[in-house]
Amino acid sequence: MTLELLLAEFDGLIQTPADVAKLNATILQWAVQGRLVLQCADDEPVQVLLKKIDADREKRIKARQIRRQNDLPEVEAGEQLFTIPKDWKWIRLGEIGDWGAGATPSRRKSEYYDGTIPWLKTGELNDGYIGGAEEHVTDLALKETSLRLCKPGDVLIAMYGATIGKLGILEIEATTNQACCACTPFEGMFNRFLFMYLFAMRTYFREQGAGGAQPNISRTKIIATPFPLPPLAEQKRIVARVDELLGQTAVLTQQLASVHEQRRGVHTAVLHQLTTKTSEVSSERSSPTSEVYTLATHFDRFYVDADTVAELKQAILQLAVQGRLVPQDERDEDAAVLLARLEAKKKTLVEANRIKTRKVKNLVEQDVPFLLPKGWAIVRFGKVTETMSGVTKGRKLQKFETTVQPYLRVANVQRGYLDLEEVKEIEIKKDEVEKYRLESGDLLLTEGGDADKVGRSAIWREQISDCIHQNHIFRARPLLPELKAEWLMLCTNSQYGREYFLGAAKQTTNLASINMTQLVNFPLVLPPINEQKRIMAKMDELFALCDQLAGQLTTTAASRTQLLEAVLAQA
Repeated sequence: MTLELLLAEFDGLIQTPADVAKLNATILQWAVQGRLVLQCADDEPVQVLLKKIDADREKRIKARQIRRQNDLPEVEAGEQLFTIPKDWKWIRLGEIGDWGAGATPSRRKSEYYDGTIPWLKTGELNDGYIGGAEEHVTDLALKETSLRLCKPGDVLIAMYGATIGKLGILEIEATTNQACCACTPFEGMFNRFLFMYLFAMRTYFREQGAGGAQPNISRTKIIATPFPLPPLAEQKRIVARVDELLGQTAVLTQQLASVHEQRRGVHTAVLHQLTTKTSEVSSERSSPTSEVYTLATHFDRFYVDADTVAELKQAILQLAVQGRLVPQDERDEDAAVLLARLEAKKKTLVEANRIKTRKVKNLVEQDVPFLLPKGWAIVRFGKVTETMSGVTKGRKLQKFETTVQPYLRVANVQRGYLDLEEVKEIEIKKDEVEKYRLESGDLLLTEGGDADKVGRSAIWREQISDCIHQNHIFRARPLLPELKAEWLMLCTNSQYGREYFLGAAKQTTNLASINMTQLVNFPLVLPPINEQKRIMAKMDELFALCDQLAGQLTTTAASRTQLLEAVLAQA
């Protein structure tokens, strides 16, 4: 199979940026292995090229432009990373250019900085051409420190940390810090072919750098790396071919983005229409539940990733709190009756000094942005739950009898579930354990952080004995068993709930948080008990359908990946 035919067949195989990245990586691998263009008998033999490289090296040494380096050993058969054409030769990277790292002039000497010479750090390597730098150094810094002045056309590679393997080609004279290694190629070595090889070998370099406290490679490791040297003319043909093919895959990427955007746009519009219709539901036939099933039936048209399935789940939550997921039943006990029982229970507990009285605002019409179904009620969250904050870390406890307890942090409380993979412990006063001890059925809500963490809620099921919670998590305990924590979680995690908490939150630059007052004033919508049960049963059914869709997406993606890899292997 030719590469052109392969590209023509890719509509069915490539549907995500990851698929394009896999194709691009394969193209680069083919390129550096000599499998992308035909060899040409008229090309200057690589043995002649090596003599030119050696001659240029000696010329630079005699001119004192570079220092003589120790000879590198021949590349043994066991070191050869892959098979190359017979007209190529395995050498080492140290043989094709002059390699050197940079330096960081002392920050205490102001005379070294704010000069005219660009000074690059690894974070500025962009896997492309580099025409400037964030900082500049002076001629004095270049003279008095071990800075290396790199030339236009030099190839840079990052050696430290998360940026290992990042690359750049200089368009200007510049210096670098010690985390960058620069190569000035000798005559006969095309810098773009070198760049391409280093790019294709990025995973190799990162593996070479693994194992230490801070991952890093060194100049010594780089120059010792085996390098497949083609004739110069073939280097240029390979680079031109890669440019052509990556141009075609870039078009594929744009087409995928356009299709993806269109599908997401239609999906968003459908969900918006679904969740903003009138809240009155006259029959099962006109219920939005049937439209959810229609979306699921045609999921190939709408669902391409996990985000779209998450959006469908969020729409189902919104339909639930609007009372539009199941039809109402006139035989149900009105929610006002349940509300009266809850308020009576609250009064009894307050009078017995078992819970605190928390002042809440009067309800106004604007508190709920949709029409409540017949038989529903609305109430402030704090009127139907016992709410409290958790234990504060870092208190001085030397004078008290203490104990160590497992406790939940914000990271443990995700939206709709608890992540208990790592549960830490805290020292608290012994007589406070009962106060903060969690009970099965408690609703936990996060105080804040980034926008997604504000009011995020999940239910405690007593997965760990004697567990407590920290002060950045609120605990809400329903006052009556009839009021299920599942309904409270549904409301607080719905779009309606998220918008309330984010709107009420105190905002800083990138963070937001709510306090107890804002929590207890959350306007909770309250359906009749039997309708709550029907809604949650329907949600379980629809969420199971969503999980099935997500599983199909995963299976389809895995099958497509296997097919893509098989086609690439065949090609």
